[in-house]
Amino acid sequence: MTTPNQISELLATLDKLTLADYQCRVIRHGSRLVRKHLGFRDANIAVAIDRLNDSTIVNLLDDAADRGVITEDDADELDRADIILRGSSPEGDDICVVGEICITIDDSDVDRARILRTASDTRTHAAVIGTAISDANRERAGNGGVTVIIQND
Repeated sequence: MTTPNQISELLATLDKLTLADYQCRVIRHGSRLVRKHLGFRDANIAVAIDRLNDSTIVNLLDDAADRGVITEDDADELDRADIILRGSSPEGDDICVVGEICITIDDSDVDRARILRTASDTRTHAAVIGTAISDANRERAGNGGVTVIIQND
């Protein structure tokens, strides 16, 4: 017989697997999403979840903390960013796109994307990618200069 605790653990595991699958699908199509929703071209993934030896984000955060534009706590929080793409705008400007990938976009996702936009010394566009967002967080994202991309496939 399955106990309520076991059911709760199974549901938590299912949630994690669902999120991991969704994140993999978004990363696989990250360049296309950036072109489609933000109009950028030549977008390539610079950093993604499970970035084993990639120092791109570490260097960016260390530099921003050294310049005093973000705190060490902000840098620690940003080190958890899900995806960073580099590309160019239609005008040819170098662009960095910082994305948070989640099923339901919440406060911390919006904050993390906004802070990383502040940290970068290049033109950076912050975005959150998910399947749902509350009206309050959509407004919060808009006020913080964070683009919301709803991606259900």
